[in-house]
Parts: sequence; C-alpha cells; structure tokens
Amino acid sequence: MSINFVKFEADEQRQHARYKLPLKCVIEQHRYATIDWSVAGVGVATGPTVFPVGKIVPIQLQFPFEGFDFSLNMKAEVRYSDGSIGRTGLKFVEISESNMRILRYVLDSYLAGEILTVNELLDFAARPISVKPRAQATPASEQSLAQRSATWLRQSARIAAALLATVGIVALLTSSIYQKIWTFEATRAVVRIDSTPVFSPGNGRLTHLMTGPVKVGERILTVLTDSGQSMSVVASCDCIAEGVGVGAKLDMSVRTGDQMLSLRASDATPHVVAVIDEKHLVDLYRGTRVTIDLPRYGVIHNAQIVDLPQLPDQAAEMNQPVQIKIDLGDADIGAAIGTPAEVYFDKGPLAGIRSSLRGFTDRLFGRSNLDANSSDPSMKTARS
Repeated sequence: MSINFVKFEADEQRQHARYKLPLKCVIEQHRYATIDWSVAGVGVATGPTVFPVGKIVPIQLQFPFEGFDFSLNMKAEVRYSDGSIGRTGLKFVEISESNMRILRYVLDSYLAGEILTVNELLDFAARPISVKPRAQATPASEQSLAQRSATWLRQSARIAAALLATVGIVALLTSSIYQKIWTFEATRAVVRIDSTPVFSPGNGRLTHLMTGPVKVGERILTVLTDSGQSMSVVASCDCIAEGVGVGAKLDMSVRTGDQMLSLRASDATPHVVAVIDEKHLVDLYRGTRVTIDLPRYGVIHNAQIVDLPQLPDQAAEMNQPVQIKIDLGDADIGAAIGTPAEVYFDKGPLAGIRSSLRGFTDRLFGRSNLDANSSDPSMKTARS
C-alpha cells in the first residue's frame, strides 16, 4: 500500500520536500485550503483569486489537532499566482528560528504518526533556543553560588511559565464546558420597588398634591374638573407618596388616568424582576445559586429568589418567558431603581466554589460586593 504523504520535485527553487498534510492558510482575512507545504513555503488553493507576484503578505498557518487548533503568524512572498489552475505559491520570509523549529516538530510528528496534544506543543515551544555555540562548561566546583542560583531560577521560571500556560488552557476549556452545561442567564432584568400608582380622577386643573409620608385616609390629590367639581384621592395606606417622572405641579392641566403619584410602603426595599425561559423553571425549583451584576453599583453573588410561578399542568413544551422576583437583601441600591441588571443562574455542583472565586476576583479588581446578609441560596418562598 502506498502512502502519498511526501511529494518531491526537481525544481531548483525548491530545496525542501513538500508534504500533503492537513493545514489551512489565512491570507488577507480569507481562509484557504493548502495543497502541499514544507518548512520553506506553502502551496495554497486560492481559486480564481490572484495575488501580485513578489508581494509580501502576512499569513496565518492553522494546524488542526485532536481537540484543539494551533496557529502560527508569519510573512510570505508570493512566488506565483495562477487563477486558471486555482493555485498560489508562497515562500516564507523573515521566519524566526522558533517558528522553524515548530514547523519541523509538527512535520516530524505527522510523519511518525503521532498525535499532538496541547501539553506537548506548549512544552516544545517553551524549550530554549540555542543561537550560539556552547562555551566550554565550567566545572561545578568553579561555579559561584550566585551563578548556580541564577541558572536554577531561569529553569524554574521556564517550567513555571509552561505549567501556568497549560493550567490556563485547561481551566478555560473546563470553565467553558461547565457554563454550557450548568449555567444560564435571564433574558432581561430590571431593579424595581413595590409601589401603587395614583391616577388623576378627572380632566381639569391640579389644586392639591402631597408627597412624602402620608397616613391612610389622608387627602393626597385634588383635581378641579372643567365642570367646577372638586375630586380628591386619599391614601390607601400608611406609606410614602412619591412624584412620577418630571413631577406634577399645582395648577397644571391633567387628564383622567394620568399617573400623578406612586405609594410605597416605608419598609419596601428594591428587588430585581428577571425574565427567564419557562424551560428553566424546574432548575429554579430544584435550587440554583443566583448572581446579580448591577453595572454601575456592584455585584450580589448570593441573591435569593422570593417568587416563582407555578409549573404548568400540561406536558406541552415549555418555552414561554416568565417573570421571577429576586430579593437583594440589605444592599443599599435605592438609586438603582429602574436600571437594568444582569442575572446569572448556576445549577451545577461547583456553584458555591465558583461564587466564592467570583467574589474574590471582584474584590481583587476593585468591584463593589453587595452580597445579601445570608449564606443560604435557597428560595424564601418557592411558590406564589
């Protein structure tokens, strides 16, 4: 059985064997398949596209491996470009010694039938490059303690750098997989506070308006109608009356149904109303850890869900949006009422650990921590 991996040509310009191995080449933001390549250049299937001969172009070589892709940024000179046969030949220029070593390593691994891994490639790329002839080694007995320490520190730094890079890649891949399986987000969310609107009882002129603390039965709004009748609205609770929008003014004209005030309990606190897909309701009933990000105020890592709608009886596909109410505890964010929020739900086995890590990261980068005074992520009231 013949294996057509290597192609030799008699052209005097080619001093290296060309290989037909998996590789992609990106030229001017277009991704092309390669026909063959070597450590000196690459033949690219560019179709009808023609590049100026002699032009130096930046390219990116993309190597597909099992489980990851690896790429090298290089420069190449266009040696020929023929749209009739759909091929362009490129010669690598200004190639660094480290890139040359990586190309040779990849070729050797392909031809040997080996499967590269991220760790192997990172370890190879991190190996030192010798660019000068080695000087005669100094006997260990003649080396000073400082020289031996410096050599040990350099070797340790290289090993640590390669290890950190490997751990970072593994952590990134693990985090991405975890998020896809165990986390989801609210489609939209906003900070609200419970209040009762107060509307104008008729068309006419505003003659009385009261804001601030009010008592039940106290007159808070009076309108003198166009017919000369005086119509009033009284408070329905011991609460606080607040103006709406730019605020109403005495003697201004109003119409029936215009909102003049809002009444809220004196002990009312802000909360978040979030909208999620109905398919996630089961996850919320089972219990999730909730994180709320208020862009201008800070982060709450352990918020509590206080209201959930009941699950539908029918077995139909659950894909309708539903609203849930999330308590913000003792966080002082009265100024955030009406602003948007980002809400994240973690139903996975590492929810507590991830929440602690996010809290540490926020503190490290100076983000405000507005966590509620509770360590219990369960719902206060599961059903409404």
